[in-house]
Amino acid sequence: MFKLYFAPKNRAVRSILLLDELELKYQLSSFKLGDRTMRKPHAKI
Repeated sequence: MFKLYFAPKNRAVRSILLLDELELKYQLSSFKLGDRTMRKPHAKI
């Protein structure tokens, strides 16, 4: 199963259409472009 991250109203719709055409299972995870809550802090080495 694929997990597809996408933001509405962008080119990710093409990926959804392709996965549907290939009849592959996928899980959608949407987010808002530019949303600061999606940023992770840098890892300490």
